[in-house]
Amino acid sequence: MGISEQPSRSKLILWLAGFVVVFSAVSWLVTGGIRVAPSTHGHPATALPGATPTPLDCGSSELEVVGVFNECAKAAPDKTSICSRNGQVLDALLRFAGNSQVFGLDIEIDGAFAGPGSYDLPPWPHGLGTRDNVAKVAVEEYSADTSWQSVAGVLTVTSGDGRSGTVNAVFQASNATAAVPGPTLSVIGPWSCP
Repeated sequence: MGISEQPSRSKLILWLAGFVVVFSAVSWLVTGGIRVAPSTHGHPATALPGATPTPLDCGSSELEVVGVFNECAKAAPDKTSICSRNGQVLDALLRFAGNSQVFGLDIEIDGAFAGPGSYDLPPWPHGLGTRDNVAKVAVEEYSADTSWQSVAGVLTVTSGDGRSGTVNAVFQASNATAAVPGPTLSVIGPWSCP
């Protein structure tokens, strides 16, 4: 290899490196560049696979229900609404109504209720009514006769008597004993016993 060949090779290598950089930049721009994930402010920290729901603009006294159905729902107590606290057990069945849906919100802490505070909502090891020390929240979608069970999120009890708080949870359809993989439902907002 002669001395005169070396500058040509250096120029060729520099030209190829420049081409690769330009080609990479154009490819990056054409495919969308950096994608920023949507904000989850006010939504459960634990997300499940699937489309990101679009948050609603519900009032501070309403539940925001987003996913398979979308509602801003207000408390609508009736004779089926119950609230009971007995030692380490908290059980509440509350009725909510939106523009197109009426549903029940079933809150249960069976064996681990210790007063005001935050209770994680992991996937359920057992169904409702089982003393397993796990906080559970269920949504009973009356019009479709569908039950949804919490699989992630937080239930907060704010009152000393266990009669009010907030929920921020992700739900999956339930077959009465376990969550069924598929579409999700997100519920965020306040709850209180009548």
